[in-house]
Amino acid sequence: MSRRAARARAVELLTLVGIPSAALRVDNYPHQLSGGMRQRVMIAMAVACGPKVLVADEPTTALDVTVQAGILQVLRDLRDRLGTSVLIITHDLGVIADIADRVVVMYAGRVVERAPVDDLFANPRHRYTAGLLSASPQPGRHAGTDRLTEIPGLVPVLSRQPDACTFADRCPAADGQCHDAAPPLVNIGVGEHLAACWHPCSVAPQEANR
Repeated sequence: MSRRAARARAVELLTLVGIPSAALRVDNYPHQLSGGMRQRVMIAMAVACGPKVLVADEPTTALDVTVQAGILQVLRDLRDRLGTSVLIITHDLGVIADIADRVVVMYAGRVVERAPVDDLFANPRHRYTAGLLSASPQPGRHAGTDRLTEIPGLVPVLSRQPDACTFADRCPAADGQCHDAAPPLVNIGVGEHLAACWHPCSVAPQEANR
């Protein structure tokens, strides 16, 4: 591109990700932009060449709730307008519930569960996924009175992983089989709900009745 065309494209991309007065903002230095606007600029850079897949690693970290919502809306708009698939890597279950269609849960570098987002939250089948959900704040809990349920134990050392279930030392349902062999990732529910667990969580009654 010529310099003029590149500048026009930059303004177009900044407008696409929701930066106001993009023709003026294109000349700003990073310190002149808020955290949310800098994040939008990074997204504009990422989609500049029309990728088929956009990988967003913790895209809402260190942003307040209002700005987080704006960034997630930008990602939705890009997905719909450009037909770009978005792969979000995050520890924030709220972000997952808000934007994802499908979820892959990983523990100690291994995939332990994969499912559509609604099914995963309603019927977690791996004990680690269930532990994550139990350790998250829930509507109706009163601060200071209802303690969150933490996952006991420590994450294993990745360089010394045995050929077994990596969650076995922290799992309340673990037995000898869990310590002796790594469970395969298999379809364990209705539809495409996969889990790598020898003793998966029980399915919710409404799911079992489908």
